[in-house]
Order: sequence, then C-alpha cells, then structure tokens
Amino acid sequence: MKLVLWVDDAMVTTSSLELWEQVKDAIDKTSPLSKFGDCTWLLGQEISQSADLKTIRVNQRSKIEALLERYTSVGNPRKTPLPPGWSSQEGWIPTTKQHERETVEKARKAGLDKLGHYKEFIHEFRSLLGALAHIALWCRIDIKQAVFLLARHQARPGIEHWNGLRSILKYLKGTKDLEMIYGSRSTGNDIVRAQVDSDYCGNKADTKSTTGYVIWVYGSVVYCESRKQRATTLSTTEAELVAASDCVKMLRYIRRLLTEDFRINVPTIPLGEDNQGCIHLAHDGGNWKRKRHIRVANSYLYEEVTIHESVAIRYVKSSENVADMMTKCLPAPAFMKHRDTLMGQIDKYWYVKGGNEMKEN
Repeated sequence: MKLVLWVDDAMVTTSSLELWEQVKDAIDKTSPLSKFGDCTWLLGQEISQSADLKTIRVNQRSKIEALLERYTSVGNPRKTPLPPGWSSQEGWIPTTKQHERETVEKARKAGLDKLGHYKEFIHEFRSLLGALAHIALWCRIDIKQAVFLLARHQARPGIEHWNGLRSILKYLKGTKDLEMIYGSRSTGNDIVRAQVDSDYCGNKADTKSTTGYVIWVYGSVVYCESRKQRATTLSTTEAELVAASDCVKMLRYIRRLLTEDFRINVPTIPLGEDNQGCIHLAHDGGNWKRKRHIRVANSYLYEEVTIHESVAIRYVKSSENVADMMTKCLPAPAFMKHRDTLMGQIDKYWYVKGGNEMKEN
C-alpha cells in the first residue's frame, strides 16, 4: 500500500482491500476521515478514472474558472500562453520612481483600478503568479515554461510582465477543459524515457541559457522542467550538455525510486537529444580543446551513458522534441503539437528499440 499525504489531504493505492480497511479504521479512530472511496478530487483537481479505457484524467477547471472570475477583464482567448519568441526587455523593468508611477497608472487602466502604489502592484503580480504556478505544477504543465519565465521578474515587474500573466490567463480561458491523461499511450519496450533541450541565450541581454526536459513513465509524463541555467555557457553544445546532465540526474533518481520502492527493473533509459555535439560528448567524443572547460557537466552524463549504460542518448529531430516547449515560447502550431503529446492527447512518435532516433508509429 502507498499512502501519500498533503497536510490534511491523502491519496491511497493498495493491492489489498483488507489491509486498507485495517489502516483506514485505525486512522479514523484518532483522526476522523471526512471522505474515502474512489479519488475524485485532490488539491482542487478533478480526477476521473476509467477501468474500461485504463485511463486517469485530471483537470484544473475549477481553479481556472475561479481565477477568471477574479480577473474578469482578461479578454479573448489565445492559442499559446505567451507570444512566439517572447522575452523580457531591459526597458520593461521600472528603475525610477517615475517609472513605478507610470507602471501603476498603466496597471489601473489594465483592470487593477484599486492600486495605490508600486508595492501593491508587486503584491498583485506575485499573487497571480503564485496561483498560476500552482496550476502549472499540478497537471497543467503546458503553461510551466511561460509561468516560470515570468517568475524571473517578480522582484521588479513592469506592466509588460503583468500583460504576460494576462496572456497566460487568456490561454487558460480557451483551454480550461484541457485534461492531463494518464494511461492513454503505448509503452513500447521502455518503462522510462525522456527528451531534453536547451535554449542558448548567448546573444541576449540575459546570457544564461534555459534547460528543459520531459520524463515519461509507462508512456505518461511524470515530470518536466523549465529553468534558467546557473552558469553562462559558451556555445549551443555546451548549453545542451548542461541540460542533459541535469536531466540525467533526475533520471537516476526516478530509476532508484522505481527500483527500490516499486521493485521495478528499469532497463536502459532512452534520452532524446537534438544536438549532435552533445551526443558525441556523451560518448567521450568531440573536440577536446573545445570541451576542456566543461568536463564537470560532461562527467556525469558520460558516466551514465558510457560507463554504466543506464541511459542511451539518441538523436531526435528538433521538430519532434517535446522538451522544446519547455525552453522557449513557440509558434501556435509547434506549441499545440507538443502540448497534445505532453498532455496525453496523442502519442505519434516513439523510440525504436535499439535505434538511434525516433520513428513514427
């Protein structure tokens, strides 16, 4: 039996109803349970299960509708959380008292008519950001990249950053019924698989690149990441190498979790990567003069790929790399294609056993 607790909410899975009855009765004596039975709600999420289809569907419709009721002047729905190529500009950040007053005045015109000063604007920005972050972390992972891109500017947000949050609300308005579907995809021969990508930002004002990766277990997404890298990288290959190393660390944890807690024998994990230079470095290839300074990042990836052979890094086309949506703001066609794969709506591509790239089913 697995028992997972979130303060006063709990979720249980068990292979023995007799065991569950014993535990349930023991808990109920000292801390009365308000509800037990099939899981239909958890932390504000609506959950529906189908024994016939062998699927679990999770949605955040109620929280999204509550947000839209609070911010009634959002506007018309849009197809993506943020416009393609969206990034913060230096001029957007208020640097003087005059800029702060101008930001507050523009925010009032955008619907925050009760604002008094800039500190109140920061509080309102962080309040909406936190609500969207909760939705992004619990089943609506399609907005994770956009939310945490804007989270980088919560110290001194400008009106354009606020408009970015409103843009995410517009997207949620048009997709509030979108569900995360578990169990809908074929598993092939791989229990765990992953894809990784990075957005190299060497020519932008913020020289830190972005790491993004997606991890599937039994065909369903269990974890995805989108965050700024801690160090400045000097090339696309180096940025990809840092991202792949970070992804492999998470894969190592998931392998241990499945092996030790669930007694599942996990074979070699395929890792999709669209940078050939990174793939060569994972096998200790490439130009030594160009990679001497990045051995720290390379060593972990090399250890898992070449020494332990617990991960098999394989080439995947950039257009088929779902992790791409975790690194940058994509145009609508590419975003929706990756989103449908991420959320369990489709599963068109899979790794061929023993192959070096992904093929269409």
